[in-house]
Amino acid sequence: AGWRVVFFAIIPMIAISTAVISVAGAAYGARKFERIRTAHTFSITLGIAIALVVSAITYLFARQIAVIFTYSPDSAHLAPEIAAFLAIMCFFYPFIPPGVMSGSIFQATGRGMASLVMTVLRNLVFIAVFAYLFGIVLGFGEHGVWWGIVAGDILGGTVAFVWARYYISRLIANG
Repeated sequence: AGWRVVFFAIIPMIAISTAVISVAGAAYGARKFERIRTAHTFSITLGIAIALVVSAITYLFARQIAVIFTYSPDSAHLAPEIAAFLAIMCFFYPFIPPGVMSGSIFQATGRGMASLVMTVLRNLVFIAVFAYLFGIVLGFGEHGVWWGIVAGDILGGTVAFVWARYYISRLIANG
C-alpha cells in the first residue's frame, strides 16, 4: 500500500523527465548544448520543488493516507507501519529528480546505455546495498531497509547528477 502512494507521488517527476527527453533532444539536434544544461537545471529545480511539496503533504498526512488503505478491521493493524513507511519515504522524493532528469538527458542525446547504467547503479546497486546494509548488517530490520532505499537514492541521484553535468560540460566545450 505504501509503495502505491510513493508511485503516485513520483508521477509528476516522471512526467517532467519525459518532457526533458524531447526538449534536450531538440537542443542536442540543433547543437545548442547550453540549452541542454538549462533544461537539466530547470527540470531538476522544478522536480525538487514539486517533490518537497509532495513530501510535506505526505509527511503531514501519513496517518490519514494509511487509513485509506487500512479501513477494514482485518487490515487496521497495518496503518501505523504504512504511516511510518510514508514518513520515511518523504526523504526519498526530493532526490529522485536529479537522477531521473539526468537519465533523461542521456536518453535525449542518444546515450541510452549510459542512462541504463545510471538507473541500474541507482536502483540495483546503491539502493540494494544500502537496504541490505541498514536492514540486515546493522540490524535495523524493515525500517533499516526503508532508510537504505533513501540513502541509496541520495547517492544514486548525486552520482547521476554529477555524471550528467560532466557530460553536458564536455558537450559545450567540444561543441
